[in-house]
Amino acid sequence: MNDDEKRENRKRSEVLGLSGAKRALKERVLLKIVIIGNTGLIWDTAGQEKYNSLGVAFYRGVDACILVYDVNARNTFAAINKWLVGFVDQANVKCPETFPYLLLGNKVDVDNGAHRQVSVKQAKDWCRSKGNVPYYETSAKDGLNVDNAFLHIAKIALAPHDKDMYDLAARFKASRKEVK
Repeated sequence: MNDDEKRENRKRSEVLGLSGAKRALKERVLLKIVIIGNTGLIWDTAGQEKYNSLGVAFYRGVDACILVYDVNARNTFAAINKWLVGFVDQANVKCPETFPYLLLGNKVDVDNGAHRQVSVKQAKDWCRSKGNVPYYETSAKDGLNVDNAFLHIAKIALAPHDKDMYDLAARFKASRKEVK
């Protein structure tokens, strides 16, 4: 990340009032902002165990979950179930079977896949076993598929809210007809 990008991230964090949260963690928590008619905040704990105790505070009220593993490190893929169970528990997900998840296999750019330890088939099999969770292979370094993955999860996460807004608008329209 160059100096201009660092300044822009710092500026965004201050505008959003997140600089205090970063200081409280005494670590750099990664932040990416996706805008689709709304602003979405995405916290990335980088799979660090030390953030587990903060899960309840961070996960409360979330609309989606992105699980990320390194395609070149089997242990990160093996830990996905543990992270999923921890998330469901700490976020108090009412219906885990229908909650929006996305699985990302990251670092596909490393050595053109020469050191890959988790195959696409293994990842897709895991996704099928969890109710057809969407799967993307990404390179955070090169940006490969990152925007597509974030747009996909954002659309899935916002879909129930869009339906609620449509239902609310329809009820409002119906109630206005009744008044006339």
